[in-house]
Amino acid sequence: MPDNGFTRILGVLISPEATFRQIGERPTWAVILVVLVLAGLGANLVAIPKVDFEAETIEAVQRSGRTLSDDEMAQAVEVQKKFGPTFALVSSVVLAPLAYLLTALMFWVALKMLGSDLAFREGFSVTLHGLVPGALISTLLTVVVALGRDTLRSVELRQGIVATHAGFFAPDDASQRLLTFLSSLDLLTFWSLGLLALGFAIVGRIDRVRAASAVLGVWVVYVAAKVGIAGVFG
Repeated sequence: MPDNGFTRILGVLISPEATFRQIGERPTWAVILVVLVLAGLGANLVAIPKVDFEAETIEAVQRSGRTLSDDEMAQAVEVQKKFGPTFALVSSVVLAPLAYLLTALMFWVALKMLGSDLAFREGFSVTLHGLVPGALISTLLTVVVALGRDTLRSVELRQGIVATHAGFFAPDDASQRLLTFLSSLDLLTFWSLGLLALGFAIVGRIDRVRAASAVLGVWVVYVAAKVGIAGVFG
């Protein structure tokens, strides 16, 4: 198989050790980043038109206990209908790349603290390729599921509409904090965590125990932050 940005996307799934060794020799990130961004954008273009922002805005206002006049409610609905889809699409091409960059930075710092001599460019490449299951495959499956649905809810899109995470088994009265935690227990995410640990061990020239410790440490911080935010705003 030739070694280029596109074959590495498949290679990291079927031959991860060889692919990460290629990344160690020639770290690349442009192709995989563009693919991840386009996949996220495509998923939003399919899913966002199926979200009833008017109903969600009314429900959110009622749940908050606020009392709005008819004019104020109409204005709130109009704002959500106008900016909700725009924000979702913009986040695909602006916020998502920033999130990948921040994730790579967190891994890089953690690995540096554990004694790796990993260069940031190498770490960024490993991060993007390691996230193929949890980001790219998950996104493509989201498109498939969304195409078969008439309506979707924003909270479903945030937690994931593909039945690979434990949130699908949560009770109906589960809190937002519990749902956020359970949605983090995702089979595709765990696949990505395993790939990241392997990739950082190979490319970062560090033993697998320390590489796995860095990956799990960052993931635990990420999940804790998500659960905490859900507890405040959920």
